[in-house]
Amino acid sequence: MTSPAHGGDGQLGGQAAPEMALMPPPPPRPPRRATADPVPEKLVLDEETYTGDIEAIIERDFFPDVPKMKSQLEWLQAVKSGDPDRIRQAQLNIAHRRAGLRTPAPDA
Repeated sequence: MTSPAHGGDGQLGGQAAPEMALMPPPPPRPPRRATADPVPEKLVLDEETYTGDIEAIIERDFFPDVPKMKSQLEWLQAVKSGDPDRIRQAQLNIAHRRAGLRTPAPDA
């Protein structure tokens, strides 16, 4: 039994049911254009620079105590040698490390 407002053929009051209507296709996409920020040129590093940078990153991320241990070893070796200049340099290097500065290159 069908009511007069609803036909048995999927029509509601003589019109097509909205769920049966097809959607129109989406509008076409605009063409891709160059972005305002161009991709920076890639920098090719030489092998020594690359390996040095990788070593520093690995040491920083996985072995953060290595600089402290190097300072301790330098201090112990300086004390063992009894050389006041080496002891002073080791003390300066420890102070620089604690302050977050790079230790100066040892005088040769």
